[in-house]
Amino acid sequence: MAAFHVTDNGSVHSDVWERHPAGDEVLCLLSGAITVHLRGQVAEEAVTGALRAGTCWVVPAGHWHRLTVEEPGDLVVITPRANTTHQTVS
Repeated sequence: MAAFHVTDNGSVHSDVWERHPAGDEVLCLLSGAITVHLRGQVAEEAVTGALRAGTCWVVPAGHWHRLTVEEPGDLVVITPRANTTHQTVS
């Protein structure tokens, strides 16, 4: 579990796809606005969703995802980090 203030795309590593095979990741945005990007199995971006203050999003275990900051705010993240993998956005 982590809580941090997100100010820009650098604070959420928007240039990197990430996945957590050990379990779901819960994103709870306390303030601000972010976009959650989920990637499909053949590398295309499949789903994009808006996360606004007071809402949560569950990224299913093993799904590639990344975030972009629309408005600075405070984010709480709960995830098992074991075996997390990353790929640079191309």
